[in-house]
Amino acid sequence: MSILSKLLQRPVAMSMFYLMLIVSGIYAFLRLPLELAPQIEYPNLSVSTNWGHTSPETMEAHISAPIESIANSVQGVRNVSSVSGEGESRVDIEFDQNVDMDYARFELKEKILSFSETLPSEVPIPEIKHYLPEDIKNLQGFLSFSLFGNYSKHELTRIAKEVFVPALLSIKGVASVQVYGGVEKNISIEIDSNRAELLGINSEIIWSKIKANVFNGNVGSIIEGNSRNIISIKDNASNVAQFKDINVSSDGNLTPIYLKDVANISENVEEPSNLYRVNGKPSVSIVIDREANTNTLNVAKSVLKKTLELHERLPKELSLLKISDKSEYLIRELNKLFLEVLFSFGCIFLLLLFFLRNVQSSVLVLSSILFSLAGTFFFFWVFGIGLNLFTMAGLILGFGRLVDDSIVVLDNISRKLIFTYGEKQNAILTGFREIALPVIASTLATVGALTPMGFLPIELKPYFLQFSYAIGISLIMSLLVSFTLIPLMLTKINLNQKESNNSLKVKKIGVKVYHWLLLFVLKRKGIALFIIIWFFGFPVWLLPDKINTSGELSSFYNKTIGSDWYQSVRPLINYCFGGTSFLFFSKVPKGEIWDIDPDTYLIVRIQFPQGTQIEQYDSIVKEIENRTVFDTIHIAKVTSKISKESGVIRIDINKQYADSNFPIKLRNDLILFGAQTGGAKVFIYGYGPGYNNTGDILPIFEINVEGYNYNTVKSICEQIRGKLEQNSRVSDIDINGSFGKWDSYQEIVVDIDRDATNRYGLTIGDVVEAIKSIANSEVVYGTIPFGDKHLKLVIRNKEGENLSIYDLDNYLIFNKNGKPVRLKNIIHVFVQKSPGEIYRQDQQYIRSISFEYKGPYKFGAKYTDGVIKSMQLPHGYSVYRKLPEVFLSDENRNALLLIALFSCVIVFMVTASLYESYLNPTIIILAIPFSLIGLFAAFYFSGEPFGRGGYAAIILLIGIVVSNSIVLLDGLTVKYVQNGYSVSNLIEVCTHRLRPIMMTSGATVIGMIPLLFEDRSSIWYQLSIGAIGGMLSSTILVLVILPLVFSMFYGKK
Repeated sequence: MSILSKLLQRPVAMSMFYLMLIVSGIYAFLRLPLELAPQIEYPNLSVSTNWGHTSPETMEAHISAPIESIANSVQGVRNVSSVSGEGESRVDIEFDQNVDMDYARFELKEKILSFSETLPSEVPIPEIKHYLPEDIKNLQGFLSFSLFGNYSKHELTRIAKEVFVPALLSIKGVASVQVYGGVEKNISIEIDSNRAELLGINSEIIWSKIKANVFNGNVGSIIEGNSRNIISIKDNASNVAQFKDINVSSDGNLTPIYLKDVANISENVEEPSNLYRVNGKPSVSIVIDREANTNTLNVAKSVLKKTLELHERLPKELSLLKISDKSEYLIRELNKLFLEVLFSFGCIFLLLLFFLRNVQSSVLVLSSILFSLAGTFFFFWVFGIGLNLFTMAGLILGFGRLVDDSIVVLDNISRKLIFTYGEKQNAILTGFREIALPVIASTLATVGALTPMGFLPIELKPYFLQFSYAIGISLIMSLLVSFTLIPLMLTKINLNQKESNNSLKVKKIGVKVYHWLLLFVLKRKGIALFIIIWFFGFPVWLLPDKINTSGELSSFYNKTIGSDWYQSVRPLINYCFGGTSFLFFSKVPKGEIWDIDPDTYLIVRIQFPQGTQIEQYDSIVKEIENRTVFDTIHIAKVTSKISKESGVIRIDINKQYADSNFPIKLRNDLILFGAQTGGAKVFIYGYGPGYNNTGDILPIFEINVEGYNYNTVKSICEQIRGKLEQNSRVSDIDINGSFGKWDSYQEIVVDIDRDATNRYGLTIGDVVEAIKSIANSEVVYGTIPFGDKHLKLVIRNKEGENLSIYDLDNYLIFNKNGKPVRLKNIIHVFVQKSPGEIYRQDQQYIRSISFEYKGPYKFGAKYTDGVIKSMQLPHGYSVYRKLPEVFLSDENRNALLLIALFSCVIVFMVTASLYESYLNPTIIILAIPFSLIGLFAAFYFSGEPFGRGGYAAIILLIGIVVSNSIVLLDGLTVKYVQNGYSVSNLIEVCTHRLRPIMMTSGATVIGMIPLLFEDRSSIWYQLSIGAIGGMLSSTILVLVILPLVFSMFYGKK
C-alpha cells in the first residue's frame, strides 16, 4: 500500500495536519521581523581614519598605504582600495565569499590596533566598519529628526542628549540614538607660546602633567571578613581654577612652573566643525537605529509616540521635525502588496473557474496558495529569514507558480475520475501515479535553477538571494500540498462541470485550431523550424563589413556581403532576418532606469578655495536662506549644512507647486545669484518631478586612468584633457574627479637639515615638538573627568592661528645648553601642491576625468571610446571608460550569464536523473530558447532597458518554462512506451495536456502582473516584463514545436 493510499484513509489526521500548518504559519507570520532590507553580512570591511587637516599625500603615505599593506596580510583578502583626502582616509577591503568574517574582522582589528600605537597621539584609532551596497544602504537606517529653534548649539545638544536619547533608548527594539551636528563644552588651555618656549614648556608636557594630576578609577581592594571591597579614587575637578596651580615644570627642574604662568584656562563651548540649520534656525539631528530582527512598524510606532510626548514638553521656541521615516515607505509597500495579492487571487480564481467550470475545484486549487504560504512563513521563522521587500517580491512573483502543481495533479486525477468507472480511490491513485514524476521534476527543476543565486557577486546577492529563498521554499511547500491535500479533497468534492453550449463551442474551436497547428507543423517540419529560427534570428547582423585577409574566400565575401550595394540594404536585411535577437542586442538599451525621487528639491553646493573659513561659507548660505525661507507658500523646508570644505543647502518645494514653473524659476534665480558670487563655485542641481524632462541635463562621462606612478597618471590625464578640449561638444572637463573637493591641496612642507640639527646640539624630536607647539592652533588631547561628566581637553596656541612662514623661520628654539637657535638655520620651508583626493586600488593610483557631452549618450560613448583607443600608454598603465551606476559592470554581467548557464546545467541534470535519459532533457530545455524569443521581444516593444531585473528574469525563466515541457513530454513518452508512435497518439496526448499547460502558464503570468505596477526604476519591473514575455512565447512554442521535435526523434524509432 502506497503512502498516498494510507493518507486517503486518514482524512481526520490530514485535516489536523493542515490545521496545525495554518496555526503554525499564522504564529510564525506574527513573529517574523518586518524590515525593508535583509540582514546580510557582506564579506567587505572598511577602515576609516581622521587626522586633523593633514594633506592628502601625507594621509596616503602614512595612513592609507600602511593600512593597505596590513589588509593584504589578512587571510582571505581579495581586493583592497583606498581614498585619501584632507585629514581623511578610507580603505575598503573585499574578502572571498567563504571567509569567516568574524575572524577576519578580529584579525584586522588586532593588526590595526598594533599599527595605531605607531601613530602620533593626536590620530585616533582607525575605525573598522561593515560594508553595505549603496541600494541596500538606502533602505537601512530607521528614523531621524531635526531639533531646531532659537537656542544655542550647545543648548540644543544638551536637550537632545539629556531629554531625547535616554527616553528613546528605553524603547524596546531601538538599538542606538545618535546626535549629530551638536557642540559640547570643553576645557580650553590657551598657551602663551613665547613665555612657554622660554620656560621650556610645550603642549605635550602640559597634557602629561594634567593627566598625572587627575585620576578617577579603581586602585585595589580590601578584604573584610568574607567580602572584598573595591577601593576607588574619584578626583574630579569641579571648576577650572583647580587646574591653574598644577606644576607643569619638566622633570628635574626644582623651580615649580604653574599652568597659570604659561596659559589661560577656561571652560568653553567647542568650535563647531559643521553648522546645521532648518529654515534658518540652528539645529541638531537625532538619528535612531533599529535592532536587527525586530518589527519595523511596531518600533516606529513606539518611537513616534514617544517623540510626540517629548515634543509637547519642549519650550515653544523649539521644534522637532521628522526628517526621514523608513517605516512610511514600508507601509506604502505593504498597502501596495495587499492590493497586488487581492488582484492576483481574484485573477487566478477567474482563470481557474474559466477552465475548470467548477467552483469547488477552483477554490481547492486556490487554497493551495494559502497552505503553501503558511508553510513558507513557518520555515522562514525557523531559519531566521525575515519579511522584507525582496522576500515579499519573491512570494508575489511565485503566486501563480504555487498553484501549478495543484492544477496539474487535479486535472489529471479529475480526468481519471470522469473517464474511469470504478472505485473513486483507485482512480485518484492511478491519476496521481501518472503525473507524480513530471510534477516532481518540474518543481525540482525550478528550485534547482535558483540554487546558483548563492554564487552571485556581492553587489547583486542582496537583491536575489532571499528572493530565491522565498520562491524555493514556497514551491517545495506547494509540492507537498499538491501531493496530499488535492488527492484527499478530491475524494470529497463533486467534479461535475456545468458548461453552456457557447462554452463548449469555444472549447471545440480552440481544440480544432490547436489540432490544425499540430498537423501543419508535423507535415511541414522544415517550414516550422525555419520560422522558429527566424523568430529567434539569423546572425546576419553579426557579419563583419569586410574581411581584411587575402584569399579567394575573403575576396568573394568582400565582393558580395562587403559590397557597397549590400551595405546599403544591410539595415533592412538585419531587420528582416535578424529576428528578436537583433532587435534586442542592437536596439534595447542596457542598464537601469534612474530612481526618480518623489519629492521636488534643489541642491545648492558652494565651494570656495582651500583655507576659506567656515564663516565665509556661512554668510553665503545665509543669503540663500534669506531668499527662500520666507516663501512658505512654495517652499516646504530649507535645510543647510556648512563645513570648512563646502556649504550645502537643500530646498524642498511644496508638492502642489512641483508641476508649476516655480521650480525652474527658483533654480534660474539661484544660478544668477551664484554667477554674482565672487571667488566661489556654485553648483545647482534639481531633483524630482519638478525638474524632470527640462531638457538641460547632459550626459556625463568619466574616464579612469590607472598606474603605479601618480605623476605619470596625472600626465596621462592632462594628455586626455588636451584631446577632449579639441571637441566643441565637450564641456566642463575636470581631471581631478573630486566634486565637492578642491582641485588641489596646498600644504607647507618643512625639510629638516639633520647635519645642522646635530651641529646646534638639537635632535629631530626637539625640532618637531617646537614646530607642533607653535603651528597647532588647536589640538584635542583627550578627555578628563570634570564634575559629573568627562570633557575634552583642548590645548590652543593663540599665535598659531595667524602664523606665517616668516614667523616659523624666525622662531627661536633652545638647545640643552640654553642657547637659542632660529629655525631657519636648521629647516627649509616651501609650499607644495597636491591633489584634493588620492584614489588607489590594488596598489595602483586611479585618477578620473569627467566631462559633459552635448549630444545623445550613444554618440558621446562612441567618441569617448575613440579617445581612449588613440592613447599611447606606457607599460603597466590603463585607461578605460567608467560606466555609470545604471550599468552593470562586466564582472557582474559575466557572473549573471555564468549563473544562467549553470542553471541550465542543473535543470538538465535533474531531468536526466529522474527520466534516466539524455534525449528527454535535451528536448525539455528547448523551452529555454523559446522563452528568450518572448523576453527579447518584450524588452524591445516595451522600450525598457535591460539590467539586473532582465538577467534575473532569464534565470527565473530557466526554471519555470521547463515545467510545461516536462508535463507535455512526460505524457508523450508514456503514451509512446504504451502504444508506440503515431500522429493520432501524439495529438491525443497534446490535447489532454493542453488545459493544464494553459492554466499553469496563465496562473504564472497573472502572478507576475502585479509587479508591472512597480516603479519603472525597480528591478522587479524589469523582471516581470522579461518573465511574462518569455513565459508567453515559451508556452505557445512548447505546445506547437515540442511535439514536432518529439516526432523527429521518436517517429523514426
